[in-house]
Amino acid sequence: MTRRRSALLIGVCALGLSACERTAPVKAYAQAAASSGFNCYQNPTVSYTLPADAQMPRQDDMNCFAWQQFIALNWKASSTHNGQPDTGAPASQLGAPSASGASPPKVWETYALSSDVFRDAAAPPLPFSQAPKQRQLRATARQIEPLKNGIGAVEFASIYQAFSHSWITAQNGRPTYYEVRLNSDEYDYIVANRLYDARAQWQFVQNGTGIHLPDGSDGNGVGAIEIKAAWLPLTDASLYKRFVTAQANIVDPATGKSTQGVVGLVGLHIIHKTRNAQQFVWATFEQIDNAPALGDIGAGPYTYYNPQCQPASDRYQCNVNTKPPSCSGSACDYAAPTQIVRQQPLLPNTGALNHYAQSLIRSSNADSVLQYYQLVSVMWPSSSTTIDGALLTPLTGGNPQPPTGTGGLANTTLETYFQDTQSYSPNNPPLSQPSCLACHTVATISSQAVPAGWTGKTNYASDYSFLFGSAKPSPATASNAPRSQP
Repeated sequence: MTRRRSALLIGVCALGLSACERTAPVKAYAQAAASSGFNCYQNPTVSYTLPADAQMPRQDDMNCFAWQQFIALNWKASSTHNGQPDTGAPASQLGAPSASGASPPKVWETYALSSDVFRDAAAPPLPFSQAPKQRQLRATARQIEPLKNGIGAVEFASIYQAFSHSWITAQNGRPTYYEVRLNSDEYDYIVANRLYDARAQWQFVQNGTGIHLPDGSDGNGVGAIEIKAAWLPLTDASLYKRFVTAQANIVDPATGKSTQGVVGLVGLHIIHKTRNAQQFVWATFEQIDNAPALGDIGAGPYTYYNPQCQPASDRYQCNVNTKPPSCSGSACDYAAPTQIVRQQPLLPNTGALNHYAQSLIRSSNADSVLQYYQLVSVMWPSSSTTIDGALLTPLTGGNPQPPTGTGGLANTTLETYFQDTQSYSPNNPPLSQPSCLACHTVATISSQAVPAGWTGKTNYASDYSFLFGSAKPSPATASNAPRSQP
């Protein structure tokens, strides 16, 4: 099968990005490494092998597990098998920059798009093995079913962040865009059980089965993986050497006009269910130039922060992490930069491991763009708990680590507006710190096929994944109509 690089169709407007060399974050990591250390059960290596599980129960071990995932998932993808690495690609090519911005697809980029799995009228998902087609990332998108408080969950391909329904704009005047992908383990489970159809999800409720994603314990895979990526249009080719890049058809969200361009990866969530982590391992990475930490702001330049910001001329008066005002269409000022800072600094051991992993990558390829990415944190269940049957939300969090108050997990490009020590959670009360699991414990199946006359509760769990909430019902027939009572 011949593979072609998938293009991104992204709604966005036009401005430029500084070509200044960016070195401050790397220096900060070197200082962190000099003052602290880490102690992994297994240090990360430059390898295309994706780890199926992690040694627990220490934070350092989970951090190293996350870095091993990041390296393997960003290996050059096979040209014949989606979701698999090119095992013939040497380590010296890991993260090789592209002068044109058209670098070969990475393993995770050949995972299935969530919008190709959960389709209108519950149409069967597109084949996982299908060569990547042009990706449709627009300024607005189909939204997953609202939560009980009316706030939307994740949107498939959009400029809007989860829950906030707000966008962020870089200092180059370009909004950031998001996409969600899932690996073959999760894809196969969904297809085999027809869970892309809301009616089939409700049949799972009625027969007491419930949704339980694979964890790799059967030896036939690595467990379910979901990826959420944040992309930023780049116009300065001198910056391609610091980003995972892709070519794109870029569309202005206000006018709908499109231009060809290049986008760079600025944020990446890796969500992985394993045998030892039934509540998933939640890892998040960022490009190191994104934003400074509050109270430790250097000269930059930063992608999402301007140290020389002037309140008189700035749309948000230089206030940090400020949501755009409510608006629609051409009334939205998509070009106004968002002044972003990290409100909780990285933990010292995380910074030390980042420095180690970045050095490891450089030892294989001194020009690798992956050296310009950092682990923000990893959340994991210290009391992993197997879930059986069709259960109502909220599910258990499995005593998630790191503990409250010891470091936030918010990604500045994916959870910009939920970095406070008191953050929004769909499961009230507010969180004591940003938490992946606090939100995902209330993820539910689709509400679009609730049986007629149903009098029971409808908040049935979808194994911590919001994707199932987007499922549409197939046309009703006598054979697929759910019973009316639980």
